Amino acid sequence: MPIVLSARAPQDLVEEKKIRQLAGARHAPADWILRARIITASWDGHRTGQIAAAVHRHPKTVRCWLHRFNAHAKPWIWDAPPHRPGNSAAALSTAFEERSTREVPAACPSHGPCL
Repeated sequence: MPIVLSARAPQDLVEEKKIRQLAGARHAPADWILRARIITASWDGHRTGQIAAAVHRHPKTVRCWLHRFNAHAKPWIWDAPPHRPGNSAAALSTAFEERSTREVPAACPSHGPCL
């Protein structure tokens, strides 16, 4: 029997409102919107296969982001890797310091890095 994975419940109404608002946003980074849609679809009772089909991603990617969301008290679903093209050196060092203090996992427990 497959293991059913779902996003943890929102900690408060503010968190739920922010993530649902981001899921419906038009002017936000696409990866933030995608991750918010994955989480809200999970809250609405959809399974990982259904969510993956809806967002046009592999089920492993959906499971990875759900694991990552569940592992943290704060929904840092929009964090970026510290080295992205176009980032300035100051922004890179700030992002790296924030990531190291938050202890964001570099990989999902089941299969490796989140894509």
